[in-house]
Amino acid sequence: MNRFVALILTVLLSSNVIHAASSEPFERTQQFVEALLAVKKNDEVSYQKVDGFINFDFIMTTAIKPNLDKFKDDEAAKFKRNLIQLIRLLAYPRAESYFKNSRYTFKKAKPLGNNITVLQAIYLPIEDIDVDLNYTWQKFAGEWQIV
Repeated sequence: MNRFVALILTVLLSSNVIHAASSEPFERTQQFVEALLAVKKNDEVSYQKVDGFINFDFIMTTAIKPNLDKFKDDEAAKFKRNLIQLIRLLAYPRAESYFKNSRYTFKKAKPLGNNITVLQAIYLPIEDIDVDLNYTWQKFAGEWQIV
């Protein structure tokens, strides 16, 4: 179960990004994890708070771009809606117990080209495994978002 959450978070958080500088992505990463810890199952308000950290449009465009020509009319939009719903219903509620049952630290934000990446080193004592999550941030309309 925890490995599933780690996999979903890794996929979600390991895309490309733009712009650099400051500790803002570092702070946004901490706020993102705090928002995940506050998620309540089937609670739209807590889901929307987490949604605000993620640029689903960028992620979806990047993910389906190689196959975009294979989608018919509204299929790409339907695919996006369904994937977001899947992430919200499975990953958000499970992330809360995942982070509560782990020990973690955040590493300094690092520019990666035009991107800012923040590493979260996680130890899961129950499974005795270490997991590294890279949160990749890009600035959209003045706000840092995960891409």
